[in-house]
Amino acid sequence: MLELLFSALICLVEYSIHFMFLHHYLKDRWGKSFTILISKITAVITCAITLTFINTFQNSLWNVLTVFTLTFLLAYIFFKGKWLIKIFLSAVASTLSIVSEFITMVLFSAVFGENLTIIVTLPTAHIPMTIISKVLLFTLVRIIFLFKKGTKYTRMGKESLLLYALPIVTVANITLMVQLEYYVPAKESHKVLMAFVCIGLIFCNIAVFFIYDKNLKKYELENQLRQAQEMQRLQASYYMQLEKSLNESRKQMHDFKNHITTLEHLH
Repeated sequence: MLELLFSALICLVEYSIHFMFLHHYLKDRWGKSFTILISKITAVITCAITLTFINTFQNSLWNVLTVFTLTFLLAYIFFKGKWLIKIFLSAVASTLSIVSEFITMVLFSAVFGENLTIIVTLPTAHIPMTIISKVLLFTLVRIIFLFKKGTKYTRMGKESLLLYALPIVTVANITLMVQLEYYVPAKESHKVLMAFVCIGLIFCNIAVFFIYDKNLKKYELENQLRQAQEMQRLQASYYMQLEKSLNESRKQMHDFKNHITTLEHLH
């Protein structure tokens, strides 16, 4: 039962990252409200439960197709955009999940000195390998965001790049927890507790970057407002100068007419 709950939480992390990925590239179909927020949370939880159920069959093809299909359904229900774009983004998100799991298996294979087939079947490596793969998935998604809007991050300051130390610290903490198993009595409750702590670390990463993205969006809106106000000020100044030039032209025309009238009288 605890393993099933752990698997559901891992799937919840995965679909939370996928939803964040879709939200970054697509526009919301619905407005912002508490009901829509609850609907999004419910949809992500439903996707996580469905994927957990599919994972019990231990069929890799079904797993990949389920991840892609559910991600596409999230994109179709909650976001605007063309079908091809939604299919492409769903495929990218699914591919990133596969790539992160493969990279994690290769790293664990190098650490334990075993081939990939044996690493997959090792019970001691399953939990940390699964968790680290989701941290890696989150890191890959954030790196893609960084390349997409690097200039915005630069305007916010290079210190914002220090946030990317969070996933590295998370992986280091998970690795230390795995190493501690060699020095403390190995109990099932300890492994479950470690798993939940690691999942909590991943959610902390997601929460920190979510808050940062909100602040970045607020900064962008404030910057746009300042630019609009500056443009309005320049336009007002231009119109004032134009009006001043027109008044001077009218005055010169009036003086010119007076001179013409005077010359006519003298003539």
